[in-house]
Amino acid sequence: AVAPNGDLHVVWTELTLPSGWPPLGVFYAQSTDSGLTWSEPVEMASDGYLEANIVTVDENEVHVVWNAMGSISGRYHKWSGDRGATWSETSEFVSRDLGGGSTGPPGLTVDSIGDVHVVVNTYDTVQRTGTGEFGAALYSVWSDSRWLPLVNISSTAPDYISINNEESVIAVIQGNQLHVLFFGDETHSLWHTSFRTSVPQIAPTPFASSSSGQSVPAVLITPTPPPTSEL
Repeated sequence: AVAPNGDLHVVWTELTLPSGWPPLGVFYAQSTDSGLTWSEPVEMASDGYLEANIVTVDENEVHVVWNAMGSISGRYHKWSGDRGATWSETSEFVSRDLGGGSTGPPGLTVDSIGDVHVVVNTYDTVQRTGTGEFGAALYSVWSDSRWLPLVNISSTAPDYISINNEESVIAVIQGNQLHVLFFGDETHSLWHTSFRTSVPQIAPTPFASSSSGQSVPAVLITPTPPPTSEL
């Protein structure tokens, strides 16, 4: 992740050689000189944790989220308000009671007012009944220094049923239009949903010129947000 002042923030998972399993933890480092030098690695999480993602809100605020392997479960979060110098305690923002293992790094994005939006792949307790366990794409927002209650966004499709749900990604357009993609049935189907939040919209910034220096016209695309649908 790149902060507005150019600071670089990176997270990664270390794994056991030669098999690449099990995971040995999640680590963080930063560079304030465009990658010429890097800080010493900071351990975010220890053995059994993996698949991290990172986002910056401004020059100071940095958020890291990650998964746990299936035998541990849960989804986890740390944040820093001082450019990564110090970090909060780890929070379990998605309970390990919901299950979920290595289903791909949580998706992260930031809206026009600096709220952090996350989407993860795990299970929904409402669906964990006698009929079995069903995968779900769960969404939340970090606002006013807390995570809001989880929303099962995959359930907005009446025909969506998946034992395994993986690889969610989320992006924001014009500051307030959120788009989410996720795989169902162990990557056998790809689903999309989008919605508009109540925060202010940011006008799109057109490309000023091409690599050749020639002017390139800007085209504004304003799609109508559809319900969750299979691609």
